[in-house]
Order: sequence, then C-alpha cells, then structure tokens
Amino acid sequence: MDDGHFLYQKIRSRVGISFITICVFSISFFCGGMTSSFAQSACEGFDYQGVYYEADVYGGLCWMRSNLRSSFYNDGTKIPLAVTYLQNADYLEQDGRLYDWTSASRVSDAAEVGPLQGVCPDGWRLPTLADFSSLVATCGAEKLLSPTRWLSGNSAVSTDAGFLAYPSGWRTPSGRYVGQSLETFFWTSDVRDTGIVAAGFGFACPELVVREVSAVAALSVRCVRDGAVPIPDTLSVTVTPDESLLYTCGDTMELSYQATVTGARTYTFKWSVNGADSVSQTGSVFVARLCPSATTTYYVKCEARCVEDPTRVLRDSVSSKLNPFYVPSMTVCTDCEAGKVMITSVSSVYSASWRNEDEEVVSRTKTTGSKVSLAAGTYHIVLTNRTSNCQVTLRDIVVP
Repeated sequence: MDDGHFLYQKIRSRVGISFITICVFSISFFCGGMTSSFAQSACEGFDYQGVYYEADVYGGLCWMRSNLRSSFYNDGTKIPLAVTYLQNADYLEQDGRLYDWTSASRVSDAAEVGPLQGVCPDGWRLPTLADFSSLVATCGAEKLLSPTRWLSGNSAVSTDAGFLAYPSGWRTPSGRYVGQSLETFFWTSDVRDTGIVAAGFGFACPELVVREVSAVAALSVRCVRDGAVPIPDTLSVTVTPDESLLYTCGDTMELSYQATVTGARTYTFKWSVNGADSVSQTGSVFVARLCPSATTTYYVKCEARCVEDPTRVLRDSVSSKLNPFYVPSMTVCTDCEAGKVMITSVSSVYSASWRNEDEEVVSRTKTTGSKVSLAAGTYHIVLTNRTSNCQVTLRDIVVP
C-alpha cells in the first residue's frame, strides 16, 4: 500500500490472447459531476448523428458517458465494421456498437501510434491506456460500473459515478461473441508489438483490466476530449469603499463596483440594484449612489455575457448594508491650559478614551469640558456612543 494505491499484476494466456489484470485500490478524489466546476461548454452532452451523448469529467478529462453507437465516420463515410452484440439491435442503446481496430482507429497500419480521432466526433479521440488508468485511479473502478446487468451485481451502486460501463461483452478474433454480463472492453490508441491495448472491467476483478488484443477483435469505444478542463471564465465583483464601513446618516454615499472576468473571452456587463436593471451603466465599473439605512440591504448584481458565445453567461453579486452612524461634531482644545487637553464640544451621549500611538488607553472622559493631563505626543480619541456602542476615531491629535 503506497499513497492509497496497490498494484497487482498477473499475466496468463487465454485463447491465445495475453492479458494483464491490474487491480487498483485507490482513494477517490473528484469523479464525475464536475461540470458545474468548469465553464458550461467545457464538458457537456452533445448530439452526434442523431444520438445524444452525455459527458462528464473523470480523471481530468471529458469522457462520453455511454458507448459509441455510430455506423458512420464524422465525414459520412460508412464504418467498415460496426456491429451490435450478436448483431441484435436490442443491445444498441446501452451497449453501443463493437468495432474492430481498423474501423475504430481508421488506421490501417497498427504500428501507427499517437492521438487518434478514428470513429470519434470532431474534437474527440480514442483514449490512451494512461487515460483509463487516471480514470480508475481517480474514481475507483467499481464506481464506473453500471448498477445493473453484471453477473455478481455491483456493490458500489450508491456511489455510481455515472460512467455506466455495462458488461457489454466483445467479439473475439474468430468472430464469437463472448463476455456479456461478465466483462466489457474498450479500444485505446496504444499499440504494442504483441497487439493493440484494450482496457476494461470484469466481474471477477472489478478493477482495471488491460489486454493486448488482436486488431481483428471487435470492442466498444468511449471517446475523450483533450482540453476539456480549461481554467474556466469566472466573474467576481468587488466594491469600494468597503460596504461594512459606517457612514454618516443623511448623506448619499457613492460606491464603486468593479466586475473582473478571468479568461480570454470578451464580455459585456449588465448591472442591477435590488432587482432594478441599470440602463445607464453597462461597463465593468458600476457607480451607485446609495443612502445609508439601518433597515435596507442593497443587492448589487452583475451579469456578464460573452461576446463570442452569447449563451455563456456569468453572474455574481454582492450585498451592501450601509449602516448609518451619526458622527459627532466636536472640537479639541490642545492649548487651553499648559499640559492639558480638553474636548470643548461633543454630545453627552459619547464617552471618550484617549490613546497613545501604541493603542494604550491613557485617559477617559465622559463629559464636555473635562480636562485631561497628557504628556507631549500624538494621540487619538475613540468616541463611543453609550446608546448604540458605535465608535468613531479621531486621529493625530498633537499635544504640545
């Protein structure tokens, strides 16, 4: 056991086909259901040749959530070998079609390696063995299996990640259909001297099963998409000054809201305050004049719409509660008497504490006209409203 993984390899021979069973016990991190973590177009379902394919992010790539059913390439050319299990159309919807290597890869020379689109739609490709390994390491194999049709059932139904690997079986090089309810295998784009690498799952070892298979066998296809997990465009709204500050009651406060989008696309902006759209300000900066109120919270929302793709919309909002605070009018006499300072005018509802530059309280007064003896230096006064406990600070009062 190392970093939550255990690797067991076993090599044997069956019907002339060597295969490796890789049992991977892993700690699950992020597996499926991550579309909302990314931009909406990063990994989402799509229509292809009359079939809707759902998609989701697994192991850092965008995967189709069902087996390919196409009988034609993306350019309309008929695929040479694309059959259903036992050539029974009843299996098409859940199991898709089985393809030989030449049909799946659209490559006649098995020595050719590299990213292969093959039977996949534009922008998609055949997965590599490394893609499957990452898929299993991230999700755990049992979570990738369909909840039904497996011979021994699937104990991980409650944690099904939606990948829905049904036990679709496959067609051997001799043309026999085998393995339904027992196993399923998918072509990869990896080619070895001893065969084409296939990856799949079996009921007896519900982990990743890797086989080197003859190119004339027929297997299922799942497609993946590169670049499926880009850094998404994000929108954030900030406000200046900070909406948590205390403001003078009766004044209209001017607040500036800044919309910032991360990403390469261009966006237009629309603002609203408490549901009322702003028609006069549509840029990334929105200036609002708001009245402080003890009862009103202002909800400022921004909607950013992508210029290149108007269906892409980002939203963010901030709430601003401008708390009114009656700032007292006051004067301070620092030379009214040698070595004395005095607050000469302030409401009697305030108490005052004098503090030095180290924030140490050096004196307290409660009434106007109280004289305080202070050493020469710089001080500030903290006035506290004895009714509301709100405070205001006057700084840099120099005592000669």
